Amino acid sequence: MRKELYKISFVVIIGVLFLYFFIQSSRNTPHKLIIYSNIVKPALPIPQSEFTLDRVVDGDTVVVKTASTTLKIRILGINAPESVDPRKPVECFGKEASLHLQNLLPQGSTVQLVVDKSQGEIDKYGRLLRYVVVGTSTDVGLSMIRDGFAYQYLYKHPYEKYLQYVKAEKDAKTTKAGLWGAGCR
Repeated sequence: MRKELYKISFVVIIGVLFLYFFIQSSRNTPHKLIIYSNIVKPALPIPQSEFTLDRVVDGDTVVVKTASTTLKIRILGINAPESVDPRKPVECFGKEASLHLQNLLPQGSTVQLVVDKSQGEIDKYGRLLRYVVVGTSTDVGLSMIRDGFAYQYLYKHPYEKYLQYVKAEKDAKTTKAGLWGAGCR
């Protein structure tokens, strides 16, 4: 009986060690391209910093083009009301948020994607996590919050622009900008 217990313990320990080393080795492997329809989950890092806007998906997600592919981008630090998720109803001010982002980022605009080293590279839906800048310095996420078309959104850890975005949301609430004046939330 005791011998069998030792055998089982040994097998369990070996299994746990194998699983641990397997997970560790998979974290160190280079990222590969995984294609979802015509959108690509990118290999990292992406050397290019300027991109052409292909389209606005909703109030916090855009698609940009490179010379060879298209990338879906989740704008860091914001969450806009849902307008296109087939699993959810259109939320209060969702269509307005999408339209406002389209006004900030007309199709064909040149945008810069800015990395925040305090955050992950890709979200659970395969979208790149980036700040989006248009023109010389317009922070699109900050504009969406300040204008009342998005909420500041805290991921697992505070992002670099967290305090700036929190202040912008507070100011938008105070002035009843956008969704704050429409009675949403």
